[in-house]
Amino acid sequence: MPKGTLIIRLIKAELTRNRELFGKMDPFARFVHGSMTIESKVIKGGGMKPEWREDLEFRVKGFDEEISVEILDKESMTKDDSIGKAILRVDDLIAMAQRADSTQDFEIQYKGPLGLKTKCAGKVFISSKFESSVE
Repeated sequence: MPKGTLIIRLIKAELTRNRELFGKMDPFARFVHGSMTIESKVIKGGGMKPEWREDLEFRVKGFDEEISVEILDKESMTKDDSIGKAILRVDDLIAMAQRADSTQDFEIQYKGPLGLKTKCAGKVFISSKFESSVE
């Protein structure tokens, strides 16, 4: 079972769901892996096409793990608004890291009215690198 460091490069998002009534959204990403949560920087006024180009590191212990990524709109006075979420499989990210062009887009989704049906909120673009370690 591979152990090591998975480096996810958060590149950009192309969003179709706008959570802002006035002005542009201030998007950021929240990654959750087990009990670990990592947030990207907030792209002030990033709107529907934010770009990050930010690397985030995760210690992984096996192929069967998952990392969730949620794109949110930063709010100053209220709770941050969720735009959409995707579940990334570690085995897919490690396989992706072995390709020459490891950039891939992942559809992010949200629950529609009354939570009955999931809908597409856009795509998040990431690439990955994997550095194995012997423990």
